[in-house]
Amino acid sequence: MINADGEIIVDQTTGYSKEDAVLLLLGIKLSEDAECAGISLDDILDAEKEQAEADYSNAKAEKHSDESIKTAFDNLTKADQLITKAAQYRRDITDEQAKKESALRLDESNRITINSFNRWAHEKYKLTPENKADSKQPTQDKPWLTIDPRDPKTSSAWFPPARYFARQLIKENANLLHDKKDLTKKIAKSLGDVGIYKRGGKEPPDPSTILKALSNVKLG
Repeated sequence: MINADGEIIVDQTTGYSKEDAVLLLLGIKLSEDAECAGISLDDILDAEKEQAEADYSNAKAEKHSDESIKTAFDNLTKADQLITKAAQYRRDITDEQAKKESALRLDESNRITINSFNRWAHEKYKLTPENKADSKQPTQDKPWLTIDPRDPKTSSAWFPPARYFARQLIKENANLLHDKKDLTKKIAKSLGDVGIYKRGGKEPPDPSTILKALSNVKLG
């Protein structure tokens, strides 16, 4: 679940779906509210990668320092590695569940029991509940990547950041709620300031296109 503070948390009261298990192995916590809103691990990882690609493209286009370009490239590499690792964890869980006597037991809701998952993760990866593979929160230092569970689902990675900045701008100036033209211009600038661009990596989305991101979205 993504709560009101933008934190991603897990409800551990019953058991884990395969998606929950992969999230835990990666050290990413996602709760069922986010699932109800259509937010998945792939949504988070794809948004991270698109942001990393935009940052790297922008660093090269703007001729940033060699160190900045290397940092952007390293972040892109990490995003790719996280996607690869998620795929490997999914395969490992599938293989284990296919065994005649699987170490991953299921509860009455057909979810992986917490105790059996913890034992299996410890035996296979030397992980415990206090020692996850990657203890990171993808949106922790980039709050604009947090997906608000109230919003319509989207396949466009820059829609959530546009909605985030819209809400922040309206908090600062409530008049923008009734002036969409000025609001979308300011959103475009905010997107550009954090390196979110259209394909090509040179310009942020057009104000007219940003309006699509705000459709059916509660902003204030």
